[in-house]
Amino acid sequence: MSRLASKSSSPLLTRTLLVTATALLCACGGGSDEPPKSADKPRALLSHSAYAQAQSFSGVQQTQLLRYRMPALNGGQTETEALLFVPRAQPASGDVPLVVWAHGTVGVADACAPSRNADAHNEKQEIQALLDAGFAVLAPDYEGLGGPGAHPYLHVGSLGQSITAAVEAVHQLPGLRLSKSWALMGHSQGGYAALAGAEMAARMDAAFPLRATVALAPASDPARMAAELFQRIDDLERAMAAQPSPELAEVLAGTVFQLAANGTVLSLGLLAQDPSLKLEQLVEASFLPIAKLAADDSDCQRFEPALDQDMMRHLSSGQALSTYPSLKRSAFLSEALRQTLSKNRPAQVKLQSPVLIVQGVLDEQTPIQAARALVAEMQRLGSSVRYVEVPDGNHGSITQSHMPEAIAFIRERLNP
Repeated sequence: MSRLASKSSSPLLTRTLLVTATALLCACGGGSDEPPKSADKPRALLSHSAYAQAQSFSGVQQTQLLRYRMPALNGGQTETEALLFVPRAQPASGDVPLVVWAHGTVGVADACAPSRNADAHNEKQEIQALLDAGFAVLAPDYEGLGGPGAHPYLHVGSLGQSITAAVEAVHQLPGLRLSKSWALMGHSQGGYAALAGAEMAARMDAAFPLRATVALAPASDPARMAAELFQRIDDLERAMAAQPSPELAEVLAGTVFQLAANGTVLSLGLLAQDPSLKLEQLVEASFLPIAKLAADDSDCQRFEPALDQDMMRHLSSGQALSTYPSLKRSAFLSEALRQTLSKNRPAQVKLQSPVLIVQGVLDEQTPIQAARALVAEMQRLGSSVRYVEVPDGNHGSITQSHMPEAIAFIRERLNP
């Protein structure tokens, strides 16, 4: 898949957020799942080894691949992986400050797990910036990526516990001086995951206190985003009919592509959460072969080119792009699904640590209205939130323009 994750070029994120993954999630336990009591909890770290596919990173003393245990979405325990980057420059005294980087959408196939090849990770720049600032960076793959089972995608409980279990596991590594306090940062799906991790972190605050959370263009309200994205396609089609232009055509094509790609990932995530759900309930019959390709993408490079080609076929047959049959609009906008999705929004409790949220006004994947509503709700609940709107920022640009501010926010609270 194209790195569906967090950049403005990666479609999957917003659409995905929009629709499903969040839906059945809660019905399967969601963020309210209680982890095992500490006395009964098995050791998180299963194995660790030196990692060789991070040669493009600089200033790194060592990179480790961790395999760790975490609570599974549907009960019991499962396994997944995380990468740990330790900076060469370390404090003269004291421990190395730890930041968890929560990755954006990459797909649902195991081959898409970021730990498969960190050198090809589309979020290398963000991880490198944290390393350059003197932080050790822990980057989990999430449940179902790099481990057994399917990836539940946007699920508060699954993503949050993927993060907190990784923090427990990294502190079981021998010979490392990592700070017990930590910070959390993510973009897009990773912004959602960061907020989910902040919810779960309260359960381990005594041992590993979370000091700060940064959510960059977070997915926050899939139901609202789904409605807005479908509406955007309708609006663009009307604008094209009134006054066609290459610029509008490009925006429309990108929006249709993102809806199909992100919606596919979200749909497949929903199947992982609710075994009774069938893919044909969420996507059109003609789109099923392409959607299934996303689940079986052996090198994480086949799904998006196939989708692109199929959209071209649809257009060459004389049909409007806005009618490209991918997701079933009736399913995604049904009241039942909207209610389910609304129950699995992140940060719907008061968070213990301060949060920085950065959102581009021109974001084409996570709409500005959803971010504003998220911040208002978090403030109503009593969470400490600093909210930054970037007037000329889009979904991908803010990760570069506002990384210095994000790092300063963390540094001030971790005091490296």
